[in-house]
Amino acid sequence: MDLTNILTAVAGGFVLGGGVGWLLGRVRRTDGSRELTRLAAQMRQSVIPILERQADAVGLPRARRSWDTTDDFQVTVGLATAIQDHEAKHDLPYSDTMEAQLEELAGKGGVIDAGP
Repeated sequence: MDLTNILTAVAGGFVLGGGVGWLLGRVRRTDGSRELTRLAAQMRQSVIPILERQADAVGLPRARRSWDTTDDFQVTVGLATAIQDHEAKHDLPYSDTMEAQLEELAGKGGVIDAGP
């Protein structure tokens, strides 16, 4: 065997190996894209409606509900984050809640016993 045959065999091996690797990578990418499409459909059918009901329950304005994108993953994360932010802004610490209740009672003529 001379050097040209050896180099031709090596080059052919690289080309064949690269082609097989490319083909396998393409098949995996297609399977991954199918899986992402399936997950997005599941989120659209189950997760996003639950988050929408939660957003309605906490009084989150529609303008803050992340529907400015068509990506279901971004909608889900944006909606969940907006709900968390809205709840955090509207949840008062326990001491503030007690003060608000005392003020409300005082305004209605209720008896206030603030303790010692």
